[in-house]
Amino acid sequence: MTLIDQHLDEVVMHPAITGRLELACAPADIAGYNYMTGRYEMDGVLYPNRIIVGSETYPPEIARNWEMIHRSSHVIGDFTWTGWDYIGEAGVGIPAYQWGEGGFGAKFPCQLAYVGDLDITGFRRPNSYYREVVFGLRTDPYITVQNPRNYGRHFIKTPWVISDNVASWSWNGCEGKPVIIEVYAPGTTVELRCNGKVIGKKESGKNVQYRTLFETIYEPGTLTAVVFENETEMGRMELQTAGEKRGLRLQPETVKSQDFIYISVEICDEKGNLATDEVRTLSLRVDGGAGLAGFGSGNPRPKYNYNEPVTETFYGRGFMILKKNGLAQEVKVTVTSDRGEKAECTIN
Repeated sequence: MTLIDQHLDEVVMHPAITGRLELACAPADIAGYNYMTGRYEMDGVLYPNRIIVGSETYPPEIARNWEMIHRSSHVIGDFTWTGWDYIGEAGVGIPAYQWGEGGFGAKFPCQLAYVGDLDITGFRRPNSYYREVVFGLRTDPYITVQNPRNYGRHFIKTPWVISDNVASWSWNGCEGKPVIIEVYAPGTTVELRCNGKVIGKKESGKNVQYRTLFETIYEPGTLTAVVFENETEMGRMELQTAGEKRGLRLQPETVKSQDFIYISVEICDEKGNLATDEVRTLSLRVDGGAGLAGFGSGNPRPKYNYNEPVTETFYGRGFMILKKNGLAQEVKVTVTSDRGEKAECTIN
C-alpha cells in the first residue's frame, strides 16, 4: 500500500472516492480526511458547506499541508501521524537501507512504529521542531544531521519518514567523511558554519518548505546555523561535539507525580553535551519506596523488554519509570554501565 504514495493525490480525487465521501460526510458536522490533502481545495469548491480537518497526514508534508490550510478557510486544521511514538505498526517510520530494516516489513526485534514527534520516552525528535518552524512558533533554526555512516547508501523510506537524522554533531569515526546537514528554518536565508568557517548560505523559509540541506565534510567542534530575514538575523542554533571524557547523568523530572517517578539517563561529557554516538548497556537498581515500572529508550529495535532492569542507550539516552509503593518516602536509584560507570540519585 505504501508504494502507491506517489499517486495518492490522483487516487483520492477519483470520482469513486467523491461518491463515497458524499455518503460518509452527509451525517457529519466535520469531515476527517486521512491522507487526502489533494482534495482540500477541490472540495472547497464542490462542497462549500463541508468543514474539513486533516485527521491523519504524512510528516514530510507538514509544510505543504499547512500552506493549503491557510489558503482554504473550510479546512480547520491538520493532525500529522503522529504525536507520540508507540508499540505496534512496527517499523513504519524507521529509515532503512536494506529490506527488513524498516517499513511494515521490519523484522524482529523491531517493536516501535518510530513515527512520533516525541519518541516513546517523551523526548522531542526532529519532526517536532520542523512542525514548530512551519507553524511560525520558532524563529531559531533547528539543526539535524543525516547519519554520515549511511552516506551514499540507497535510502529506503516509507511515506512517514522525512529523513535519517538526529540533532547531533558527535560522530566518532566519521572524521573527514561527507555528511548532509538539514536545517529547519524560517526567514529568507540560513547560513551554516563549522568551527567559525562558513560552509554555505542558502535560501530558507516557505519557498523551500522550511528545510535547507547542506553537504560538507564532518569535522568535530561546533556547528552553527544562523537564519536571516533579508539581512537581519532572526535566530541561531549550535551543536557541539561531545568531549572524550564522558559519564552517566541521571535527570529526574521536576514535575512531581503521586504515583510515578520519571528519570532520564544520559551519556554526557563534562560540559553536559549529550554523547549521541555512544552506546552503553545499563543496569538499574532501585531501593526504597518505588519499584520498576519501565526501563528502556527510544530505540525502535530494543534488545531488552521494558519490564527488565537492563536496557541499552539510544543516541546517548535511556529512560526509567518507577512506581511508588508507599512503603517508604526515600527512593535510591543506581545505574551502572557495561563500562563500569555509575550514577546515583536519591528522591524524597
